Amino acid sequence: EDFPDVVAEHDGQLGASLPGGGAEPDESLADCARREAREEAGFEVELSLWVCDLDDQYSRRRYYVARRLGDMREVMRSDADGNKPVRVECVTAEEATAALTSHWDQAALAQWQRHWRSGSGR
Repeated sequence: EDFPDVVAEHDGQLGASLPGGGAEPDESLADCARREAREEAGFEVELSLWVCDLDDQYSRRRYYVARRLGDMREVMRSDADGNKPVRVECVTAEEATAALTSHWDQAALAQWQRHWRSGSGR
């Protein structure tokens, strides 16, 4: 079954990750997700589905499915600190599963795939 593409950031050393980061003071997690997509992947998004929250003793990670607004092509950007190039691209869910290095990102992607297969993630 075909899944929509997944946006992944490849830094060439650590593998791939989903765009994300911490919320600013007084910023909602949804607003944070939109800002991080803009800052890290270079495009605007519309959030379409909450996937899951994953917590540890230090933080909460909230994952959403988002629809890109505008065109997406592979782009080269700098990392959040501007120190090294990062390639941002759309990949298949299978490619993302193989490339993601964060167990949090892997768990969220697996949850989203379960939603999609059940028909609730469309």
